[in-house]
Amino acid sequence: SLEPNECVVLKGGGKSALGINRDNKISKLSKASAKNFSMEGVSPRNKEQRFASEMLMDERIHMVSITGISGSGKTILSCASAIKQLNAKKYDKIILARPAQSTSADIGFLPGDLNEKMAPWLQPFFDNLEIIFKNGREYLNLLMEKGIIEVQALSHIRGRSLPRTILIIDEAQNITMHEAKAVITRMGEGSKLILLGDVEQIDAPHLDAATCGLGVVVEKFKDFGLSGHITLLKGERSELATHAAKVL
Repeated sequence: SLEPNECVVLKGGGKSALGINRDNKISKLSKASAKNFSMEGVSPRNKEQRFASEMLMDERIHMVSITGISGSGKTILSCASAIKQLNAKKYDKIILARPAQSTSADIGFLPGDLNEKMAPWLQPFFDNLEIIFKNGREYLNLLMEKGIIEVQALSHIRGRSLPRTILIIDEAQNITMHEAKAVITRMGEGSKLILLGDVEQIDAPHLDAATCGLGVVVEKFKDFGLSGHITLLKGERSELATHAAKVL
């Protein structure tokens, strides 16, 4: 039996097709099936990335978790899908978050406002957004000034309500189950939560693949019809990065 939104590869007669389990029947991908499919110029490079793109672009799926090795495309796909849907007026804002693994208490000792304090941890997002915007850092800064793209410290998320928002959390393997619950319960109507991470690269000393927030969410929500999960298997950043992820 297949879980809701579980992705499958169908093979027969020397041919193959990609499908997804919706309402207990396998359907053709509705968003990412076209060969020329792209999100703000970013196209999936393998079948797992195509599955991820399908779930990221599907408004019926309110939470998507993506795991995979470094360089497998988790952040670039998430950012590209968020910008594409923002431009289509399906959401009002994008919030970027990442656990500050040197402990969130340290954040107060960094100079500047919240954006400046969070900048070192959120630089991976900015790197990918600059690729999507064709190095348009000025346009990115304008979106941030208008509050259309916002940064969020996870330690300050309690009490917020986030309607019509895409919230992307990178390095989600370093949050606890309680932090994951605090985040998920903030999500309002018409919002989407994207959790990214690699359970093989956990920096928090008291967490492992089974007890980290990302691992718990993937397991607890696997039979929930409004969520989906995909593991990206191939590194696409470079041959060097892929080899390092395998051997080190």
